[in-house]
Amino acid sequence: GSMLDGKKSGSDFSDNQKRFRMFCEAALEANKKLPFGFGDDCVIVANDWHSAMTPVLLKDIYQPRGEYVGTKCALCVHNIAFQGRFFEDSFKELNLPESSYKRFAFE
Repeated sequence: GSMLDGKKSGSDFSDNQKRFRMFCEAALEANKKLPFGFGDDCVIVANDWHSAMTPVLLKDIYQPRGEYVGTKCALCVHNIAFQGRFFEDSFKELNLPESSYKRFAFE
């Protein structure tokens, strides 16, 4: 079975938003811990919704703490049909500042 999709092909696990938030944070933490030598001088490319929270974490959590200040981000969307949309009330489970919500809201 697929590790990204739920039991039914093409369906999301009910906690995918939390899974991929953790994935995005792990990518940022790995860059700090592994001996790549990039430091703050790097470009992060997020591909599709699975990694799209990386720029949000960068701008709303890491950079205000003085980390990754020189880092730039690019978001590539290869399939707009899969947007990673979740119910509004699941936002509080993502442990993000309230001000981050506007980055996800559709109006």
